[in-house]
Amino acid sequence: DAIISSDIGNNCAIGNAYPSFPSGRQYLAPGLFGPCGYGFPSVLGAKVGKPHVPVVGFAGDGAFGISMNELTACGRNDWPAVTMVVFRNYQWGAEKRNTTLWYDDNFVGTELNVGVEYAELAKACG
Repeated sequence: DAIISSDIGNNCAIGNAYPSFPSGRQYLAPGLFGPCGYGFPSVLGAKVGKPHVPVVGFAGDGAFGISMNELTACGRNDWPAVTMVVFRNYQWGAEKRNTTLWYDDNFVGTELNVGVEYAELAKACG
């Protein structure tokens, strides 16, 4: 009965390939070339729409970084709690993979700051 959401990138490709659901609107995904940062807001919307249904989101650290400003909204006391799993590889994984394959390991701008702690940001937002 759970609702699952994924963001773009490698985790979305895996999510699209394996789960199956008995009814519609249980897997929310932007597609392989969808908008970066889709996952977290879709989890919030699903939880507000169905507060008694478990909702879990999956995103890489790059995609989550795009929409982490939503933490300030969901940290309010009147919002239901959500679960968001953030995969930390400290890089724009799909982009780095493509540049290493197509441009002989010549990649620029695909590394993320290892000092950013998303759990601490979530605590700060409530």
